[in-house]
Amino acid sequence: MSSRSKLVVACANQVVVGYVLAIHESRRIGQIQSIAVSRELRGRGIGTMLMSSAMEHLTKLDKVRLVVRRTNMEAIRLYRSFSFRESGRVVEGYYPNGEDAIEFEWISPKNRE
Repeated sequence: MSSRSKLVVACANQVVVGYVLAIHESRRIGQIQSIAVSRELRGRGIGTMLMSSAMEHLTKLDKVRLVVRRTNMEAIRLYRSFSFRESGRVVEGYYPNGEDAIEFEWISPKNRE
């Protein structure tokens, strides 16, 4: 994995309970490629810790993007707490069950209007 990518794994009792993969797509744009927390451990701050670590890696960029299942309100609340906003882009049929994904983006404070 290059220095442009960061994989953080959360473990409890030597068992993986979550992870995040953050990627520099270019010199100005990054992406949260994937983030997950074990269903039984959600709501305990693991997702917040993982997002904090990912954003620490990406925060010097101008923009960070991610996609999320339209119905995943827990994740959407988490992303909004990190100042992510809907970009307006919908990826139709993104998930194996045919559900759409919506794109969220974080804009660096230095580039906000």
